[in-house]
Amino acid sequence: MEPGMTCQDVRVAIGNRNEPGLLVFAKGSLVAVVTQVGRTMGGAHRRVWFLEAGFGPCAAWPKPEFDSSDEVQAWIAQRIEAASLP
Repeated sequence: MEPGMTCQDVRVAIGNRNEPGLLVFAKGSLVAVVTQVGRTMGGAHRRVWFLEAGFGPCAAWPKPEFDSSDEVQAWIAQRIEAASLP
């Protein structure tokens, strides 16, 4: 986990399902809500992490997808670092 970052496991209501999710905090502030959802790509079904909501430096459009929660945390750390630059 990135320094100064914490994650809290949650269930997120998506349609009529509850999907695994994470609340991601950086320096004590909520910066992202991500969910792990199923995707079918090239005939293969896999689970990806999807940015449901990003706040402050993590607000993004289009909303990115990630292969792992480690990728989510690295992306958030990059966004926060970039926002801190003068």
